[in-house]
Amino acid sequence: MRKTVCGTLPTPLAAVEEIHAHLVDQLNLALRRPGMHGGETALRILVDHLLFVEREPEAWAELKQDWEDRGLWTPTGIAGALQDLFPTRADCDNIASVYAEFVHRRGWLKPYRVLTREEYEALTGRVRQWAAAGRTWPDVTAEFGLPLCCSEEAILCTGRRSATSRRMRSSR
Repeated sequence: MRKTVCGTLPTPLAAVEEIHAHLVDQLNLALRRPGMHGGETALRILVDHLLFVEREPEAWAELKQDWEDRGLWTPTGIAGALQDLFPTRADCDNIASVYAEFVHRRGWLKPYRVLTREEYEALTGRVRQWAAAGRTWPDVTAEFGLPLCCSEEAILCTGRRSATSRRMRSSR
């Protein structure tokens, strides 16, 4: 026989707005330093919880389908899809950059800095033509400046410069 025990909580529970704000803050921390926060698993859980709080859990299935259609999702998540691109390892930062795109569309991303319209237009207006020629790392940084965040395989724009990006800069 099952017994239900009722009692009062010592303090009131957080309001839904506080829970939402906390989850958004945690998600942004996890995007900037995914390895410290549990990698893809943590990102999946935080996104799932935010979608639950916003009463849109079906958006997760739609997101996975979109990622699968774009070749970014496998049964083992984004890491499985990126394994083909980065055989040595699908870095947490690479995975976080894929989640960051969705987080941005949902309005949850809190970037440290956003390009002005003029900066964005200048960048997108010349990058394809500029990239048509073979370029080196010094060429890239001379033209566009240092990235906000790097991994060993790809340049990402998800947050502060990490220890990895400092190692990359010092090795070049």
